Amino acid sequence: MSEPADPTNYLTSNHSENVEATLAEDAAATHLDQINFGLLLAAHVLLENPIDDVTASGVNEVASVTAFTRAFSAIRAATVVAVHGYYIDARALVRTVYESAGLARMLAKLPDKAEKWLVKGDWFPDRIVRDYIESQLAPVGGSPYQAFYKMSSANAHPTANTSAYLVFEPESVRLRPKLNPQFNADYAIRTLHEIAGVTLFTLFAMRRAIASSDFLPGWWLQGLAQLANDVHDADWSHLEQDWKAQNERYAKLNAATVPAERLDEYLRLHPNSFSNIDKRQAAEED
Repeated sequence: MSEPADPTNYLTSNHSENVEATLAEDAAATHLDQINFGLLLAAHVLLENPIDDVTASGVNEVASVTAFTRAFSAIRAATVVAVHGYYIDARALVRTVYESAGLARMLAKLPDKAEKWLVKGDWFPDRIVRDYIESQLAPVGGSPYQAFYKMSSANAHPTANTSAYLVFEPESVRLRPKLNPQFNADYAIRTLHEIAGVTLFTLFAMRRAIASSDFLPGWWLQGLAQLANDVHDADWSHLEQDWKAQNERYAKLNAATVPAERLDEYLRLHPNSFSNIDKRQAAEED
C-alpha cells in the first residue's frame, strides 16, 4: 500500500490526485484525446521533412519550424499544468501557443521578417502578426483574433479575476489561500477545451504556412476536419473534399519534389537552372 501524500510537500502535493480526478471526468478525458491527436498531426508536419542543413534552407522555413515547435511545446506544457490542477497557469500558456503559432504562420511567408526574428532576434508584437493574418481574410464583424488575444492576455495577467479563486471560498467571506492545487471539474473541462481549441488554431496556421495544402496527405487534412468538428460546434463543411483525389495529388507532388539536400546538385546539373543559363549566355557573348 502506498504512503499517503505529504501535504507539506509543496512541490507535488495533490498532483496525482488531480490527475486521477481529471482522467475520471469523461469530458476532460475527451479533450485530452483531442489535444493528443492534434499534437500527432502537428508532429507529422514538423518531422516529415527534417532540415539537415540550415544554411541550405530558406530563413523563413527555419524560422517557421522554430516558432511552430515553440507552440508544440507550449501545448504540451499547458496540458500537463492543467491536469495537475493549475488552471489559470495553463490558460496563461495558451497565449504562448497562440502567439507562437500565429508568428510561425507569418514568418513562413515573409522572409524579411523571418530574418529579423531568427538572425537579429527581433520580437514582433501580436498586432503585427494579427494584421498580417487578417489582411488575407474576408472582412468580418470585429476581429476574432484580437478578441481571443485580449481574453488570453487577461488570463495571463495576475488580475483579481484570475487570482481570486485561489484564496476565496465559494459563497463565503473567508479568505483561505489554497497552497495545494485543488481539482475543479468545471475549470478542468473548460481549460482543456481551450487548449484543444488553440491546438486546432496551430494546425490551421500550419496548413496556411505550407506552400500548398496539396503537400499534405489526405489523412492529415481529413484528421484536421474531424478534429475541428469534434472541438467546436461550427460549420466546417469547407474542409471536406475528395480524400482519394487529395492523396493522389499528394503522391504526385511528393514524387516530383526535389529534397532540400539534393537541391544544390539538381540546380548545378539542370540545363535550365539560372546558373547554367547564365553560363551559356556568357559563352555566347564571348
